[in-house]
Amino acid sequence: MFSRRTEWEASANELTEILNSVRASGRRVIDLTVSNPTVCGFPYPQDRILRALSSPESLDYSPDPRGLLSAREAVSGYYRDRGEEIPASDIFLTASTSESYSLLFRLLCDQEDAVLVPRPSYPLFDYLAALNDVRTVPYRLACDGGWEIDIDSVRNGTVESPRAIIVVDPHNPTGSFVPGPAWKVLRDAAAGCGAALIVDEVFRDYAFGGPPGRSAELSVSHGPAGRGPLTFLLNGLSKTAALPQMKIGWIAVTGGGADADGAKSRLEILNDTYLSANTPAQAALPELLAAGDSLRPAILERVRENLAFLGETLGAVPGCTLLRAEGGWNAVVRLPAGIPDGECVKSLLREEGVYCYPGFFFDFEEDGMIIISLIVPGGEFTDGVKAFVRWIGGRRGMAQR
Repeated sequence: MFSRRTEWEASANELTEILNSVRASGRRVIDLTVSNPTVCGFPYPQDRILRALSSPESLDYSPDPRGLLSAREAVSGYYRDRGEEIPASDIFLTASTSESYSLLFRLLCDQEDAVLVPRPSYPLFDYLAALNDVRTVPYRLACDGGWEIDIDSVRNGTVESPRAIIVVDPHNPTGSFVPGPAWKVLRDAAAGCGAALIVDEVFRDYAFGGPPGRSAELSVSHGPAGRGPLTFLLNGLSKTAALPQMKIGWIAVTGGGADADGAKSRLEILNDTYLSANTPAQAALPELLAAGDSLRPAILERVRENLAFLGETLGAVPGCTLLRAEGGWNAVVRLPAGIPDGECVKSLLREEGVYCYPGFFFDFEEDGMIIISLIVPGGEFTDGVKAFVRWIGGRRGMAQR
């Protein structure tokens, strides 16, 4: 009765079953996986956000396949504030980054066409690709002190004639930015096989060491007259303003020369088919982006403090390593040799009530990696990390085998 594209495993995995059991017992659970900023106690400018949602413009329905002009101009201003010029006419509003991916897969790919995706990475890609009848071909992120794109794996992937190369910058969950030389390789690889670049920049405003990371619009170096590969920049309110419930994302079309005109005309039809971005959130978008400007410093402060505490604490744990990251909301920890990540997260949850993600959830090649959220409130984060260190201390024998 049902389509093959929905034939995924629907039953709860073992880690989820353990989590449900611990919660049902009434024990405290310290959730170090949390990605929803609205439950993390950040000082949202509530009055400003609520006033923005009361705009009279919300009562009018004037659908535009690219989104309300006032909202697109606000997004254009977002880029201008970061030294980039992307006109409002090149911006398309969607309900989320996930919807943006789906629209672009429909724009670029026929059934069973390939797209290159990074590994490790967020598991959402496989679901979105399956729902849009697209094949994913991985290219590697290698870790040698820091994370780098394995250039040979990108070049090998182009043999599959991909219709797009997906880049996540900064990457989730490793927190690595794409360096300038790698951008040139990606640009050349895309141009060489006739693929577009899809660049997910949702965490670009959360660089650990300084100002926001450089957008692909600057890094890819399209040059005059829109030369360079057709590139789609993805972002939205979910991370930029820490407002995932507002359901506003966007696609910025850049590069591609004459191909950009064809992309925009087709995206108009695709977006007009659904018109998912709701009017109240679009009308409020200028104020919501401004609210994000006032909130992000508090989020960054917590992320940096938690990262510093994690690094300092793990520095005293033999064999445990905090891998270098440059931005985002997550940290990757390498466990002492001999401790599998799957066993770690299950035992840690059962024994200490601490919930972390194992690396295999994100297709890490190397066993013994766990992912820890850095937006967890400070007291809870501290308790969770201390419990983790205590658990590691009790497993030293396992680590030595």
